[in-house]
Order: sequence, then structure tokens, then C-alpha cells
Amino acid sequence: MLLLRYRARVLRRWIGAHAFELFCLAPIIVGGVLWVLDRQLTHLRGPLAQFWGQDPQSLGATPLIGALLLLAFGLPSTFRELYDHRRASGYLDALPIAATTRFNASLAVEMIRILPTFGVLLLAAGALAGDLLPPITVFATRCLRLLTALWVLALARFVAALLLGHYPRLARGWWGLAGVLVLLAIAAPEPVRWLLFLPLAASAAQFQTVVTEALGVSAGQGVDLQALALISTAGVLFLAARSGYLAWHRRDLEVVAPTVGVRRKALGFLTRKTGAIAVQVRRDVTLVLRRFSQAVPLAAGLWILLDGVALTVLADDRLPELWRQRLAVAGLALSVLAVVALVPFLLKHQLPRFWIERSTGVDLEQIWRAKLWTAALLAAAPALAGVAVLSTASIDLAARGVAILQFLAAAWIITSIVALAVFEIAEQPLLGLLFGALLGLALSALFVFYPQAWWLWAALYVYVASQIAGRATRRVRLLEVTV
Repeated sequence: MLLLRYRARVLRRWIGAHAFELFCLAPIIVGGVLWVLDRQLTHLRGPLAQFWGQDPQSLGATPLIGALLLLAFGLPSTFRELYDHRRASGYLDALPIAATTRFNASLAVEMIRILPTFGVLLLAAGALAGDLLPPITVFATRCLRLLTALWVLALARFVAALLLGHYPRLARGWWGLAGVLVLLAIAAPEPVRWLLFLPLAASAAQFQTVVTEALGVSAGQGVDLQALALISTAGVLFLAARSGYLAWHRRDLEVVAPTVGVRRKALGFLTRKTGAIAVQVRRDVTLVLRRFSQAVPLAAGLWILLDGVALTVLADDRLPELWRQRLAVAGLALSVLAVVALVPFLLKHQLPRFWIERSTGVDLEQIWRAKLWTAALLAAAPALAGVAVLSTASIDLAARGVAILQFLAAAWIITSIVALAVFEIAEQPLLGLLFGALLGLALSALFVFYPQAWWLWAALYVYVASQIAGRATRRVRLLEVTV
């Protein structure tokens, strides 16, 4: 009870500190996103239901990739929760508490942490179905399917974190392993795919059922079989998590240390430049290559995953060519956003030493311009990969050229807006990222979905970017005073 009371108090304080974002700003943002998605899904829902109705299994590896993404997304937090001595709850490790009690408390926290993800998926399923408030029986069934699938994924994530702690070599390169697993999920044939990812198969089947039912298509699978698979998978994962925790955790806790990346000289050309911006950019990119945060491998995994999804969409002839082009460009633009999203967290990482940077006499304008260049360099790799993906598309040559131009415009808009908005809410990188990402995605969507008025959207982008750039210098000066 001591551990749970401590967790509850920490959660209550966190909610109190972020009450405005949670109860005022988040509903406005979520409502706007749902409104935009509903207008687009209205046109896409019919074609999706048509060819998925002919073959409910045509979702292919999409549910499995979604399960892998959800597992990878929470894995750094779970690993840090189990092994990071620097967190405040690390003091509790010195108390004489039984290992079984610690395991039960850690697992309870892991189960509670899925609730935000559950809320997002529930809203997404409602938007896909076109009815956010369905009949009570449909709503309850949907909630039960998502909750059970996420609980099984939480158990799988707990087991994966224990394996990473016990085998440090896996921890140092887990993002590369995640990329290989995503490629296997896409390329492997149906029986081999489910055998390789057997611990995630039950959750993926639940996600597939939720999607097909939201579109009004029968999943074609027995409810009893799915329930049996969920129960058996959860039982095996629970026993594996408990055994691994009791056997490994206390011993591994003493030896696991934060992983430090190897120094690379991939940007050696910047060493020959003496400009203040070049020095800052080289430092920023070096920090990213050294993996200053667990967000770095996560961003790399999202990049690989979204590029794989774009390839899958382009290769599926059952969707209309226009929607294949639009969805692929949207997925590739999101892969750029996944990498550029590191910039706000990088600034948060640097804030405790921000006074050292200002003591060198660097101009305020050079500070935000350096972050813009850092974002541009980080976005270069996913942008080139996106152009390569679109170049292989089996669509008309003119349409392929238009898609590449739309993608490059979307990539630059997202990169520049996120980088310019990084100083708006520097102390809250996630909130600043939401602001910059939603604004960048909205402007990019205008170019992708309404290209006829591209000249108007270009003028709108120039105006918005100039306004945010004008605020950037003032925000840096305010940050200098408040930090």
C-alpha cells in the first residue's frame, strides 16, 4: 500500500500541475483533430469498408504493426521505471519491501498507464465508425476489447523491459531490433508472421476486430477463440513477468546503467565552420547521435514504421490511386514529424545549462536559427527516404511527381513550424510539440488534400512562419530571464 499511495500522490500532483493542459487545452485540440478527421474519413470510410468487406483479413500486418508500435512507444518509460536510480521513487528501492509486493505495485502502475492510450484508441475507433456515442452494448464491447488488448500489451512490455535489463546488448540496440521486427511483420507471409509475434497476436486480433466492426464489417473470427487466446496469452506473460522480476530485477538493478551512445563524426564538415550557428548545430546533432534521451530510438522506430506503412499503402491496388497517393504522403510527412519532434525535447534537455550558452555572447536570433538548422538536418534523412518511397510507387509519372512535391512541401512546413515554435513553451516540450505539430500538420494537410489553391496556402505559410519567427527572439529573451 505504501508504494501505491506514493504513486497516487505523485499522479495527483502531476495532474494538479498540468490541469490547464489536461482539462482546457487538450479537449480543444482533440476536438479539432476529430473534426478534421471526420471530414476526411467520411470520404474514405466507404472504400475501406468495400474491400475489407470482401476480405476481412486484408488488413494484413497493419494490426500487428500497431501492436508493435504501442509496445515500443511505452517501452522506454517502463524500462526507466524499473531501472532508473535517478527517479524520485528510486529512494523506495532501499526499503525492506518484499520483491513480490514490488512486482505487484509495478505491474499495477503499468496497467494504469495504458488508460490515456485507451482513451485515444477509443476516440479513433469512434471517429472511424462515424459515431462517437454508439449504443451502450456496442460501446461496452469496444471498450472491453481495447482494454484487454492493451492489458496484454502492458504485460508484454513489462517482459520486454526485463529482458532488456538482463541482456544489456539488446538494450543498446533495441531500436534497430524494433526496425527489423517491423520489416518482418510487413514482409513475412501470414502463418510465419503470426508465429514470430505470437505474444502480440491476441492483441492484434482484437485491434483488427475493433477496426472491422467500426466499419460495419464482420471480422470473421469466433469470439470464444479470441477470448481463449487473450486469456492464455495473458497468463503466460504474467508468469513470465513475475518469474523474470523475482529472478533478475534485484541483481540487474545494481548493474544496469544509462546507455551512452558512441561519438560519431557524421557531421565533420561543421567542424571547419566557426560560425556560432554551426557550433550550436554540431552540438545539437551530436547530442542526438549520442541518444540524449530514450525518445531518440523511439523516433527512429516510428520513422521506419511509418515508411513501411507508406510502402504498404502504395502497393495496395484496392484503394483508389488518389487516396493511395494522399495516404502515403501523409504517412511520410508523419515520419518527418517523428524525427523533428526531438527538437523540443533537446531544448528541454539543454535548459539547465542555458545560461552558459548565453554567457558566450551569442545573438538571440542565432539561437533559434540554430534550432531551425538542427531540425532541417534531422529531417533530411526521412525526407530523402520519403522521396525514395514515392519514387517506387506504381502510379502515373505526373501523379508521382506531384506527390513528391507535396511531400517535400509538407516536410519543410512541419520542420520549420516545429522548430520555430520550440521556444513557445520550452519548459513543457510535449505541449510545445503539440502546438507546433498541429499547426504544421494543418498547413501541410491543405497542400495535400486541397492542392488546387496551393498559392493561397503558400502565402498563408509565409505569413504564419514570419509571425512565429518574430516571436521566437522575444521568447528566447524571456527564456533567458526565467530559466
